[in-house]
Amino acid sequence: MKIPTQLNKIIAPPLISASVFALASWALFALTSSKPDATTLSRFNKLRLLQEEDHKRLGFYGWVDRAKGWVRIPISRALELEEQRLRAIPPHPSENSSPFAPVSLIETPP
Repeated sequence: MKIPTQLNKIIAPPLISASVFALASWALFALTSSKPDATTLSRFNKLRLLQEEDHKRLGFYGWVDRAKGWVRIPISRALELEEQRLRAIPPHPSENSSPFAPVSLIETPP
């Protein structure tokens, strides 16, 4: 089957442009992306170790200072305890609970 010449003139330029754009995009990506170097890998490993330490500190029980009796509790448990403490306190208005300040009705702009 032969494509009519007029249709070929309509389809060919956008198809060629799209192909060139795709090839250029792929080349730019291939040239700019590189494998991580030793410094980058070292930083990622340090970050992973720090995240593991944080997870241990925030997720498990442990001693902070035995002599003083300070313990560490999981953050989820600490949030539960704080929620219970706050629910036990009855709601009360603050000292300055009025959001409106008195304004003179006669006041006119200068």
